[in-house]
Amino acid sequence: MAIYHCSIQNISRSDGRSIVACAAYRAGEKLECDTYGKTQDYTRKTGIEYTQIFAPDGANPDLLNRQNLWNQAEQSELKKDGSIKQEARLAKEIEIALPHELNKRQRQALVTELCQSLVKGHGVAVDVAIHAPHIAGGSDDRNFHAHILMTTRTATGQGLGGKVRELDRHSTLKKIREEVADLTNRHLAAAGLDLTVDHRSHEDRGLMIEPTIKEGIEATHAKRKGKEMEIVKRNDEIKQRNSKAENLDMSIFETETGLEELQQQQLEAAVDEAPAVYTAAQQALYEHQQHRQTLLDQYMQSRSGDTDKVAEHRFYSALQSDIDRLQLDRLIREGKEAEVLLREIGEPLPAPIKIKKGWFSSELFSFDDMLKQYETDQSSLAVYHAEIREEMQAQQQKERERQQEAKRKEEDREKQKQAYERYLSKYGYVKDAEYDHVSDSVGWELSTYTRLQAQAWARNDMQEYARCSKEKYEQIRDKIARERDLKKIEQVSYILDKDKQALIDISPQLKLYHDQMQQAINQRKISIENERQTTFKPSYDYEQPKPNNSNDFNI
Repeated sequence: MAIYHCSIQNISRSDGRSIVACAAYRAGEKLECDTYGKTQDYTRKTGIEYTQIFAPDGANPDLLNRQNLWNQAEQSELKKDGSIKQEARLAKEIEIALPHELNKRQRQALVTELCQSLVKGHGVAVDVAIHAPHIAGGSDDRNFHAHILMTTRTATGQGLGGKVRELDRHSTLKKIREEVADLTNRHLAAAGLDLTVDHRSHEDRGLMIEPTIKEGIEATHAKRKGKEMEIVKRNDEIKQRNSKAENLDMSIFETETGLEELQQQQLEAAVDEAPAVYTAAQQALYEHQQHRQTLLDQYMQSRSGDTDKVAEHRFYSALQSDIDRLQLDRLIREGKEAEVLLREIGEPLPAPIKIKKGWFSSELFSFDDMLKQYETDQSSLAVYHAEIREEMQAQQQKERERQQEAKRKEEDREKQKQAYERYLSKYGYVKDAEYDHVSDSVGWELSTYTRLQAQAWARNDMQEYARCSKEKYEQIRDKIARERDLKKIEQVSYILDKDKQALIDISPQLKLYHDQMQQAINQRKISIENERQTTFKPSYDYEQPKPNNSNDFNI
């Protein structure tokens, strides 16, 4: 029996999430996060059935690369000064259940059509991954589902563009849920299956089905150990009552069950990662503590004998370069979450860091102890961080000025490009077929010098424009003087008519060169016509053959 499930959520920095990590996990790949400088490696993840990236026609090809796409998404959600925007929404995720009655090819066809519709409807890039059931972890073997990551910005030829605000509207999300149901039903019918799904709630459909109680992780662990809890018994009773009720809608029931399985699978994945996350946070705190103490010792030593504060400045620079507080805070937050999760499910915490101090002694550095020390020491670093912030602000100001200058130059280049194209469109455009009737050398001169004129006009360099115009007409005049094909000469005259209008509009004083060239063309035409009249001598008398006076035949 096909089930319907479609959940839509934001992937936001405020929740401590990284879109690069999310994309790597869903695709089972290894990605480098440029924003945080962290490697996200999920290549050992199993059950990845299909992955693909979709983008609108004309979008930058780099967006079809998962590494580039989601790093661009991270970079596009930075503040103007380059700092992290903590409240940013990095992506939208649509998670849908796929009917297990469909085969692998049919599931891919359904997901592909949905992603293409999302790209066409909203102009965004879409990254999809189909996951097969995690049977080894106790998941239902029918639990095929897809994770669809959508950018919150449009995908353009230059990369990611403006925000797509419509994706935050309730009406848009409702339409997406409805479209998922319609596509699922259409593909079920195409597969010859007499099954349907419905995106509406129990209440909207007028169903009086008693909901089950969420069992949670404890009940799940108890089931795996063969134990039975009261909440499990109550759920069994509810299921029996629902199975006897009239107008039972089994598809909705399966949806609830499938949703619990999906949540359980996500929780299991988080539990698997928790020890490594906790250990990484513990190691980062230890390294920070050791490095900070070394820097403080050097600083206190330098202050006693260095009056010009050169050593102090070196300390500030080292602190700025080597201690990334933002990344450390993120690791600490993730470590706290991992600790809470491990304690909740009753799993032991990873061992503290053990450092040998002598032959018979060692020192233990636990996460909680180092965290308390870290929080206590933050006040003592306030003065250092204040000066570091001033230095950072100065560097950021220089970077802003550099970016503004680069932007101004880019705008100037774009304006020149547009002016260049306007010139060619108005004065220099000639169909390729028209060059077929012009000598190769003359055609090359016409094309090359017209583009040089356009470039000079786009830069507002009238001196260069005059030089190019003069050389153009002199070169063509010289080549016309050797041309003997009257049709080709007339075609050159026709093509250069646009030049006359350009000179009138832009630089009337240059019209003299055009007139001289036109005069040379006319003279050459007259010369060729005169040559033809001289060499052409028509005969109007019909010459009769001379009679043969001989009466003898020559044999």
